[in-house]
Amino acid sequence: MVRDTDGNEGGGFEFSIMNSGVPDDRIMTLTAGVSTVDFVNFYGASLNMNTNEVIGITNLEITSFLSFNGATNTLNITPDAGGLTFNVPTGDTFEFSINATTEMTLSSTLLTMGSGNSIVLSGGTLQTFGSTTSVGGDANGLRLNSPSGTQVRILIDSTFEYDFLATEANFRGNNLLDVPQILDSNGNELLIFTTTASAVNELTLVNAATATPVELQATGGDTDVDVQFTPKGTGTFYGNRETWSWPLTDETTAPTTGVKYTTEPAPYDMSIEDAIAGLTTAGTGAALWTIDVLKEDSVNADTFTTIFSTLPTIDASEFTSTTAATPPVISVSTWEKGRRLQLSISTLDTDGLARGSKISLLTHATAK
Repeated sequence: MVRDTDGNEGGGFEFSIMNSGVPDDRIMTLTAGVSTVDFVNFYGASLNMNTNEVIGITNLEITSFLSFNGATNTLNITPDAGGLTFNVPTGDTFEFSINATTEMTLSSTLLTMGSGNSIVLSGGTLQTFGSTTSVGGDANGLRLNSPSGTQVRILIDSTFEYDFLATEANFRGNNLLDVPQILDSNGNELLIFTTTASAVNELTLVNAATATPVELQATGGDTDVDVQFTPKGTGTFYGNRETWSWPLTDETTAPTTGVKYTTEPAPYDMSIEDAIAGLTTAGTGAALWTIDVLKEDSVNADTFTTIFSTLPTIDASEFTSTTAATPPVISVSTWEKGRRLQLSISTLDTDGLARGSKISLLTHATAK
């Protein structure tokens, strides 16, 4: 309701417009029965009302900068090339109040907040309407910056999942905190982390250059740190190399050719990587000390076939097959669970001096 200076209601009154405290020569007139008015080219002036007084505005235009369309309830602000600035006195708050059933869109190339200021969403959430929320950066990417000594945190409700999709994601100079697990591309558990209160030791994965092994190291505050692999239930840990060694003769008795030893059945499937023959006393002469390893053809078959295409030999006056002029060649590298091996001496040295024959196999597990 609009009243004159005497407190009277209704139309037919004229009001002076003040421009920066100086009366303006333009006059606003409210005629009888008119509750709303149009303002056109209303700039450089102020409209003052006492508390609880209301003026309904149908259309308002201040040059080409600000316009209000009462028919569509639209307020249009068109800034010039210098942009649009909202200045708020120190200690005051600048607020947008949006009806809960409507949306608000801020479209801008750059949205900046001064030092110490913030954008606060009070009593609600920030969300998009649709399946995708997109946040774009410039050619240098998108960055979340915080003052030195403070943290940037993205907090996600524990009942929701979240994805970081990028060709390359870099986390530099900081830690990933409270990550319970890592999932594969199908959403299945790949690696699960379990915490220990006041932990001082940990595992460190070290990458490697060409021809250098990758390392999984035990590191931490303690001087000596053990590593324990714990299978689930009755499971077995596979992968470490194992060495199997057997004597074919004693240390002093003159040996003879033929099968000298039959091993126990293999406890699990293995791959044979290498075979090394050895002697306590070296042989001499042109004929070289030669041994053979034969694998059972099937479980309980009691027939055996060599695993070599070239048998291990020990050259004259030497103690190991590792320095032989002709190295052994393994043609059958699998040793299946339940099968046995036969260990045999194929050839004696010319002078019959060799003593203390042995054979070692280097293997690794491939399955139970």
